[in-house]
Amino acid sequence: MNVSPIVLLLGESLFSESIAQGLANRLKMNVARMDPDLLKMKDCLKCLQPNLIVFNLGDPDSDRLVDLLNEWKEIKLAGLDVANYHLILLTGHEYVSPTIEELMSANELGS
Repeated sequence: MNVSPIVLLLGESLFSESIAQGLANRLKMNVARMDPDLLKMKDCLKCLQPNLIVFNLGDPDSDRLVDLLNEWKEIKLAGLDVANYHLILLTGHEYVSPTIEELMSANELGS
């Protein structure tokens, strides 16, 4: 049995609504929505076990979502910066650059 990935959308902006429609229609993902109340979210995460959480970076308490990555490293976060048309992806996995030369090289590639 093929299980579709689960995406959890926090908040109710028009931008997140269009993302939900795109994910559900084109990528065949299951989309769930909830109010971004962190007290309820931990219970929700245990039940839903989403693969991705999409949230608005401008919402109050959005910075506290990053703390969830310490407990649920397998979940990815996608922060929407609607004003600047940016999407920031966060994961709970740690990546280490062992040398300053590698860090500088990665920075040059991004330029």
